[in-house]
Amino acid sequence: MVRKATLVFWMALGCGLAFSSAMAQNDAKGRSRPGIVINSVPQGTLVYLKGEFEFYGRTPLVLPYRLYGKYNIKAHKKGYETVNTIYDFTGENGGTFLVKLKPKTRGKAFVRSLLFPGWGQYYSGRRGAGTFFVGATLAAFGMLAVQERQYRSAINEYDRALATFQQENGSYADQKRAFDALQDAIAKVENQRDARNLSLYAAGGIWLLNVLESVLFFPDFTSQVEFFQNFSVKPTTSDKGVGLAVKYQF
Repeated sequence: MVRKATLVFWMALGCGLAFSSAMAQNDAKGRSRPGIVINSVPQGTLVYLKGEFEFYGRTPLVLPYRLYGKYNIKAHKKGYETVNTIYDFTGENGGTFLVKLKPKTRGKAFVRSLLFPGWGQYYSGRRGAGTFFVGATLAAFGMLAVQERQYRSAINEYDRALATFQQENGSYADQKRAFDALQDAIAKVENQRDARNLSLYAAGGIWLLNVLESVLFFPDFTSQVEFFQNFSVKPTTSDKGVGLAVKYQF
């Protein structure tokens, strides 16, 4: 009886050790699976990942484990166009996820300012100038709308004065009064027309100045772009853990 109990004990102990060893091996394999490196061109870009979890940092951003599900990825760097995309991580696509940013250009700033004043300035990162041109343009076209309405009102007054003068068959004093009213209406139409045209020229001038300013005062990102093209940081893995290799070409 004692021998049977001893045999059962050693068999249970052996099964337990085998099970523990298998679990430890599986756990080690799970931990050794590579994670994800969020990298970009150029490097040093601020990236923000939002999904089941949220991550924020500069590239190369090393995540020690894989991701699952859809993530909104936003990448931003001064002098480059912001990238905003959605990527579906399956847990099997480890390795490196690369985000490529396009440099901002004068041509794109020109087109934006031509379409809407201030847009080119906002595009180049100069929010103060963009806000100024947006406000100045809205004010100029608001004044133009007021002057246009007053001009139309003056034309209506002229039409009424002309009709009254043509229908006046009374005394000389009544005809002279109608004629003077007609002359005043004509002068008012001319004054309102000049004011309307002046507002139109002012609005057009602000629009044109906005386009020229977006090109002439476009920031020089060339030195920054050249620096980051020669500068690189790459993640490295070894038995000691994850590291970064920094390289700069002169």
